[in-house]
Amino acid sequence: MRRLQQLGGKTRAANGDEVDALPRSTVSTILRGDKLPRSEFVSASVTACLEYGGQPPEKVAEVTEHWLSCWRALYAAEVREAPEGSGSRHEPAGQGPKERSVPRHLPPDVRFLVDREAELSLADERFRRQPGGSVFLVTGPVGVGKTAFAVRWGHRLAEDFPEGQLYVDLRGPHGPLDSGQALGVLLSSLGVREEDCPADPWRRMQRYRALLAERRMLVVLDNASDAEQVRPLLATGEHCRTIVTSRNRMSGLGSVRRIM
Repeated sequence: MRRLQQLGGKTRAANGDEVDALPRSTVSTILRGDKLPRSEFVSASVTACLEYGGQPPEKVAEVTEHWLSCWRALYAAEVREAPEGSGSRHEPAGQGPKERSVPRHLPPDVRFLVDREAELSLADERFRRQPGGSVFLVTGPVGVGKTAFAVRWGHRLAEDFPEGQLYVDLRGPHGPLDSGQALGVLLSSLGVREEDCPADPWRRMQRYRALLAERRMLVVLDNASDAEQVRPLLATGEHCRTIVTSRNRMSGLGSVRRIM
């Protein structure tokens, strides 16, 4: 057990203190099956066990992600089954909001958007053809109206996403938000309190994606600078879509659907 604790490494408590990721008391509670563990614990525990068994790094990453995907499914199921307006009785402490609020965070729709109806209709058509988790890119030079287009399109799609629409301005090349900061904004939009937001950006990403796993949500990432900034912010749930605006063509994002 001591060796697993060492391999599990450290994490940050809500008050900022550095603590063991696999403390004995937490392991004991979880092994009793009293509640669903936090995703951070699942990651640390599986990783430590695999490293103790001498598995190569690529295998550790693959199996850990498999266990985290199982955790996301369990967590999403508990949230769905919880009584309206209350958290699940197994909800991990600090893991998510106690209520399922519906964020409507798109900026107000623009009053005038000239000569864009054809592009909007094409965007609607492409949206209907694409599977969940798809990423749509609105790109072009300064002043072409990328944000106005994305906001108008987001409002047109709002009824398809009854569980909310998220928006974050990534600030482009002018003092851009890093991924960790942007995830903090998105988690706050989902009701996660600042003191419950993990300090580590990777853990923030895991919590963000877990909260979106079974929700029908639209995410608008405005003024993105590059693919590296955007990749951790993508809504990967099968019922979600992401709209990205950027001057960059985002070739590093792979199967992104270019709209403009």
